[in-house]
Amino acid sequence: MKYLSDRSKHVHQVPKPLIEGGLRYMANPYNVNTNSEGIINIGVAENSLMHEELLQKLKPVLTLEKEFFNYGMMCGTLELRTLLAGLFNRHYNPAVPVQASHITVHNGAGPSIDLLAYIISDPGDGVLITTPYYGGFDYDFAAHAETKVVPVDLNGTDPFQMDHIDRLECAISKAKGEGIRVRAILLCNPHNPLGRCYPAEVLVEILRFANRHQIHVISDEIYGLSWFKRDSEETPFTSLLSIPNLSDLIDPKLVHFIWSFSKDFCMNGLRVGIVMSPFNPEVVQTLQALSMFNAIPNTSDHLMCQLLKDTTWVDWFIQENQRRLLENYTKTQELLERNQIQYHPCTAGHFIWTDFTSTIQRIATTHGLEKSERILWNAFLENGVYSSLGEAFHSSEPGYFRITFSIPWETLSLGLSRLIRVVNSFEEK
Repeated sequence: MKYLSDRSKHVHQVPKPLIEGGLRYMANPYNVNTNSEGIINIGVAENSLMHEELLQKLKPVLTLEKEFFNYGMMCGTLELRTLLAGLFNRHYNPAVPVQASHITVHNGAGPSIDLLAYIISDPGDGVLITTPYYGGFDYDFAAHAETKVVPVDLNGTDPFQMDHIDRLECAISKAKGEGIRVRAILLCNPHNPLGRCYPAEVLVEILRFANRHQIHVISDEIYGLSWFKRDSEETPFTSLLSIPNLSDLIDPKLVHFIWSFSKDFCMNGLRVGIVMSPFNPEVVQTLQALSMFNAIPNTSDHLMCQLLKDTTWVDWFIQENQRRLLENYTKTQELLERNQIQYHPCTAGHFIWTDFTSTIQRIATTHGLEKSERILWNAFLENGVYSSLGEAFHSSEPGYFRITFSIPWETLSLGLSRLIRVVNSFEEK
């Protein structure tokens, strides 16, 4: 690596098991007509349940105008940011109305996190994230901003209960003892990979914790419109935006939000995300100053405006997407139960946190526990199905896999049958 700068070399040390798995899938993707023996993707958090409706809506307005060839607003046009503010005001129940001036637009949630981390931390500073967590956060924080993720192992404590705050206190104290200046805590709400929502009272305690230590709170709410609560006993999604009297809990300038069209609007590939910092104009101004490095094309800005303008259609889309997510989740849940596969029930997102620890124990008798999860993961891939392994989410116990259920049922059921066949083959050995 003699041709690389010292500051860039660390990029290759950031763990990327999710990218590794995705590349293996993309090298041999399943297609019902042309590659029926290919790998079925139930590992990447992509929602294709509404793609046909999106295509019908967006294809007629996918136009190219002369003004698109000129430079545009690098942080998103005023029209787009105003429409986004309207979306959040309708669906996130903000205690203080969202304004266009609170929002900057960037090329995805990952780059948005990278920009925010660059602004609020210095190289080597830390951000707390409780495990398990989406492994892409490691790359989002470390690759460019050089912010160090400090994983908080809850040792069996439920992250959606009050008592996990003690674990956060221990983690920040330990980090300080190791010379790491913790600058932020990141929440993924709804949670990835657990697929659950934080109760409002837990969010309040996290805000108080952050205020005690004067650290930023980054709330990644990328699945905020993808929750599918079925009964009154299940915890609904509560945005940090909706917490009343925020200034009684924390300095509001420490609170920031991440969101993108990728998950709630089923368009991972179009790369449009946002940072919202409603109470900190300094952060917004700095994001604006840096946004030329992460701007979206004028065509994408125009396309998102055409989508959001039709509020009746957007509100229908959100509701119908939630209905389809619930339908697929219920079918997946029933199939797993019929095959005696354990899982963590969820109420949001695109995936189920699935428990294959008993299979891992069987594999471990021959190969050892450390290698067992990778052996099972490779067996899935070799038998035509990709699921994300627990290692990618810093799971404290090997044997948990994230299964995506937000793809058409015909393909999903085939992928699950391949996965179950592999599990049964290990059970029979």
